[in-house]
Amino acid sequence: MKITSTIRLYLALVTLITGYLGGPSDSLAQVGDVTLYEGATLIVGDGSSIENSSFIVQNGRFSRVGSSGDIEAPAGAVHIDLTGKTVMPTIVDTHTHIGVGAGTDEWLDGQAQRTDLISELHQYAYAGVAVVTSMGWVSEPAFQVRAEYHPNAARLLVSGRGASVPLAHEPETIRRHEAGLPSRFEEDSNDVTSWIHNERQAKLYVRERASQRVDHIKLWVDDRLGAELLMSPEIYGIIIDEAHKHDIPVYAHIWHMRDAKGVVRAGADMLAHPVRGEYIDDEFVRLMKDNNTVQQTNMWIPWSYTITLEDGPTFWEDPLYVEMATSRDVDRFYEIAVNGPQPRTHEGQAPDVDALALNSLIYDRIVRNTARLYDEGVRIALGTEGWSFSTSGGFNGHKTLELLVNDVGLTPTQAIPIATRNSAEALGLNHLGTVEPGKTASFIVLNANPLDEITNTRRIDDVYLYGHRVDREMIRRTYFTESVNPPEPGNE
Repeated sequence: MKITSTIRLYLALVTLITGYLGGPSDSLAQVGDVTLYEGATLIVGDGSSIENSSFIVQNGRFSRVGSSGDIEAPAGAVHIDLTGKTVMPTIVDTHTHIGVGAGTDEWLDGQAQRTDLISELHQYAYAGVAVVTSMGWVSEPAFQVRAEYHPNAARLLVSGRGASVPLAHEPETIRRHEAGLPSRFEEDSNDVTSWIHNERQAKLYVRERASQRVDHIKLWVDDRLGAELLMSPEIYGIIIDEAHKHDIPVYAHIWHMRDAKGVVRAGADMLAHPVRGEYIDDEFVRLMKDNNTVQQTNMWIPWSYTITLEDGPTFWEDPLYVEMATSRDVDRFYEIAVNGPQPRTHEGQAPDVDALALNSLIYDRIVRNTARLYDEGVRIALGTEGWSFSTSGGFNGHKTLELLVNDVGLTPTQAIPIATRNSAEALGLNHLGTVEPGKTASFIVLNANPLDEITNTRRIDDVYLYGHRVDREMIRRTYFTESVNPPEPGNE
């Protein structure tokens, strides 16, 4: 994500203006007017579409939706002709890591955190994303930003500190750190989760989250391929049970199927990753269905660790990505495409592992497990694990849609509701996700139809949030100042 030296003043002004608002309101949603939009192909977000559509937006909500000619606008309504365009609901991302990185100087600077959060939320909105979640890392400034209304920004949902077990360093981890070699040492030292030792701590942890009015709780149930301790079923069971007493949903980071089965049995509401340690079995599918557990996609970062030069141009030749990316972003992916990925010590991969082979296997498991769950009728929601400080966050959802079509094997008609309706419902945001009467008017106007080619979700003409037309030109001018030149093949 890019931040120019001019935006601090801009953000201060936005804060002054919007800090009193508390949230989107009818009077602020650009809407005392009634607006009739006509002529677009309308992707409703539930798997259906309307050719030559017509819909009315009033007080920030859809009031009528149908075919052109079937809807008569009230006297004085504004008419907007969208002939040749396609409209779809805005994207909802159920899994991101937004904000500055833990352990950085900015992490200790509340104003720097705030500045970064608002800038990223603007950029998510630019890409047609209405809501993002922060999964387990943010501190007080994120709660402040969540409480405010920024008309040109995505909405932020927060969990506060996530829950994990006490981290420990193996002797080999310490040795590698002292030798200046890759290891988990730095990440573990900067960890900002809450370490849960016992039943009492588990209950107190949830009660503290409840006092913060968090939107969800994040659990880490992962031993990092045997490199760390694993949260016990007794502890995560208490956390899930206590959270549900406070009406707080719980999302669980897992790796192996045994742990996924455990948290599903305990009542976790959503799995923050597909099972990656093995291919899922019949029992797991049955548990997911019986417990109505939602599965996040979370596939695009694992895919990025498998790319070759043949795949790379889907980043650096894509107009939306190039517009939003930094040279660092492009260079990072180009290096992976040319030289292969480095072992993901973050996940516990051994330093001498064949990283391309292992990550290709992991990605294949994700693809096949996601496809099976979809075919079996398990609810799938879009989650990207967007790491804003190393990727262009708003692009990630669009790339995931492409992967769902090209790799998982869904049609665009099947994939789009995963990113719109399913994700909104998974977060309890039933006012979003589809273009229907009574729902908030958050939608994307596209210059081409993604039902013909899924990558057309990136050909954005306009974005509307709560009936308000997002000032994409302001966002472009404020943040996208760097000229990024795609790599030229042969110069590696």
